[in-house]
Amino acid sequence: MTDKTSEIHLQIGSIDGNGEEKDDFTLEIEKLQATLQEMLDCTSSPSTSLDSFDKLTAPAGFAARRLIRIASEHHHLSTTSSCHSDSGNSSSRDFIAPFTVHGGASIGRLILIDIVRRDDLIGIVNPNDILLTIENVKVSGMVRSEVNKILEEMMREHDQVAIEILPAGAISDDICELLADRKSSGELQTIIRENLYQKTVPYTTRPPREGEVDGEHYRFVSVEDFNKLLDNGDLLENGTYQGHLYGTPRPVECYADDDMMLIGSEGLLPPNWETAYTENGDKYFIDHNTGTTTWDDPRELPPGWEQVEDQNYGTFYVEKLPDVFFSICPYFCFFVSSL
Repeated sequence: MTDKTSEIHLQIGSIDGNGEEKDDFTLEIEKLQATLQEMLDCTSSPSTSLDSFDKLTAPAGFAARRLIRIASEHHHLSTTSSCHSDSGNSSSRDFIAPFTVHGGASIGRLILIDIVRRDDLIGIVNPNDILLTIENVKVSGMVRSEVNKILEEMMREHDQVAIEILPAGAISDDICELLADRKSSGELQTIIRENLYQKTVPYTTRPPREGEVDGEHYRFVSVEDFNKLLDNGDLLENGTYQGHLYGTPRPVECYADDDMMLIGSEGLLPPNWETAYTENGDKYFIDHNTGTTTWDDPRELPPGWEQVEDQNYGTFYVEKLPDVFFSICPYFCFFVSSL
């Protein structure tokens, strides 16, 4: 009886390096450990770590800064196939950014995460998280189109891309507030200003000095015009030095002709709209003004409307009705009887 019992135990259990038998519980624990190690070794999985900031000395809000390493799309698809036995020719799919961004200096905000496109990033990267860096490129103070281009290039060039983020609400995302607040991070303020100065020419009310070119070194304006810029919200930062006013304007979005993320073949999209594609290659549109998506191209006119080009009034649109048509242009509206 004893021999049979020993034989059964040997069949169920295992022998460790010291010749001692392992029970079922120990074997299950080892299996779980092996599975966990395999998951950690899979390079397609995003990894996170705390920033090197000392929480005691970090500026307010920055103690929550995180560094996240994201596998690029081509690397993610190929390694996912080997780690999880995913079938299909995934590597042939077109490039898809892991997330989209909104905000940007053109509307006076930091760069914020918008739509998270990859399942493996859900819960790691969240909407409205503040994007600080992409592979050590500091993006605060840049415009959205510029950051989209950097993200796409980095994801194409590297197997893994490191980004730094702050949780939504950790600090203000309003650039005007950040630059005006003396308690804000001095490092962040410097980064914002450096990025702004690369794309803008500051305004000043002082007269030009010898050798200075208007529109190159400064934009020289009257006090009245400067105050109009302030009232219109066109300046992200302003101050007085030696009795003269100085101000940093909002940069404008820069759209390249071949930028498929921002411009379609039908022409320029409305402000803060973006073209995107699903994993199956289906085209859709993102309205960053409302945080919504749609399959409908915002450049397509509704049924019954047509575009009219006029040498005096420019471009306007006409809706044809059974007896009358209604004409809209930026300058006037009127009814005309149909003949």
